[in-house]
Amino acid sequence: VAIKKAIELAHSPGSIIHLLHVKNPKSTWDILRGRINFITPPKENDNNEGMQKLKEWQMAIKETIPEAEINVYLEEGNVHNKIVQIAIQMKPQLIIIAKGNCHKNLKLSSAVYPNRLAKSTACPVLTIMRESLHSKIKTIVIPVRSFIPYRKIELAIAFAKKDRAKIHVVTLQNKMASWNTNRNYFIETYLLLKSRLTNTVEYHVLNGNDFPKATLHYAQHVGADMILANPWSETKI
Repeated sequence: VAIKKAIELAHSPGSIIHLLHVKNPKSTWDILRGRINFITPPKENDNNEGMQKLKEWQMAIKETIPEAEINVYLEEGNVHNKIVQIAIQMKPQLIIIAKGNCHKNLKLSSAVYPNRLAKSTACPVLTIMRESLHSKIKTIVIPVRSFIPYRKIELAIAFAKKDRAKIHVVTLQNKMASWNTNRNYFIETYLLLKSRLTNTVEYHVLNGNDFPKATLHYAQHVGADMILANPWSETKI
């Protein structure tokens, strides 16, 4: 799912895709103690199989977008920590991960936390749900709080131009003194998007006390395919 989305986004000249696969370590106890980096050297056969699969993906992507550079990495350890480590080294413009809805059997060593990933790497994280494999991004919701979200605007423009997506800019009305200032940021965000896109751009003021919850309910109401949210402050639910 993540690779499919990367291929969709990487058709511009000079694009680089880094494929990272992290093998789970052997010891859960070391993970719990936070000491995991490399536990035991992986078996040579396991390494060969993992790298062979990465090479197959590399060739397949190269055939689809021959102008792109495709790099592969095979690591062992805590999956989340390894993604952070590689991202800090590579400084990518976007990290793409795939997640399902069920986490009951998720191993501690393989858990990936988008909020923490975005915070630790200072890099946007695109989380693709496995159920959305064949769906296009047609509706994007952008929550705006107490500043102009320039990074969200750039990402929204990139996605909106690709699939002609409709954009909904939302904020939460409150009775605090900061409301007038926040409203200005909200309107400025809307105008910036309108000036750079021919797509439909709408703005809506939401009611309630919980902005993340109100945003989610609104996204469900309009059938949104994507919410561009800041980690923690806008993704608490």
